[in-house]
Amino acid sequence: MRIIAACTSYWHNQAEFDARYNGVWLNPVDPLTGNHVLTLHPDYKGRFGLRNWHESMQRLFSPIACVIACGTWSPPELSRFGSLVTVVNGGANPDHPHTNGWQYMGCALTALMAHLCNRRDWDVCVFLEPDLLLGAVDWDALLREFLARPEEVMGPAWYAVHCDFIAYKPRAALRYLHQRLRPNLSEAPDADTALPWLDHEHHQLWAEPGLAWNPWPDVRTIRQDALWPASQWEGCPTNVEVLTWPFVRMPDPALIDEYLRTQTAHAKSVVAP
Repeated sequence: MRIIAACTSYWHNQAEFDARYNGVWLNPVDPLTGNHVLTLHPDYKGRFGLRNWHESMQRLFSPIACVIACGTWSPPELSRFGSLVTVVNGGANPDHPHTNGWQYMGCALTALMAHLCNRRDWDVCVFLEPDLLLGAVDWDALLREFLARPEEVMGPAWYAVHCDFIAYKPRAALRYLHQRLRPNLSEAPDADTALPWLDHEHHQLWAEPGLAWNPWPDVRTIRQDALWPASQWEGCPTNVEVLTWPFVRMPDPALIDEYLRTQTAHAKSVVAP
């Protein structure tokens, strides 16, 4: 099983790379794009930095390559990883606010999929962002079952939208690169409302035609996003529920230690052939 581990990030200078590498923030909001950087909040104490991400990928997957995909231009020479991690760029100028119509995230995914499509040495791309706590998942069994199934992507749902994909087969990279339903960057005045969000585009590309597998159908979301006010609403997941999830995005800092003890500690790594 030949695995490429990937995530997204970006930096404009050495100080920004070092902050993301160590999981600390320089500013709560990116001064160029207006993007919030809550995963680097001081309450997370550096847990969601790129250094920790890379260590987790090596421990769990023994990948043939690790890739960081950036939507703008993040100078690869500023990376502290050197040859250990490949940096691919979408090249968009960071001169617009990050909105639905101006999707730097989409640019990063396009760069990643183009890189994957230029390789023939991999079976599955594991796409786990640095802001995830990883739970009690048997990765070897899960990925082998996924590769034996006909679906192109795998991951949990975000309520009614099946979009949080964490594994892609080569056919999925081709689909994303060549069969998109929207542009990444649009200057149309109604782009924010007229274009589908990336989440909904993913659902339409893979879930609607039956090309997505959800191994956790009883988990309604893995996005706690505890520090983002818009994600806190009446009926939103409580910490008791979150502690049963296979992954947690931007968890409540108060539950991290318990999740690591009761969930993360029981993860099983991919077994080398």
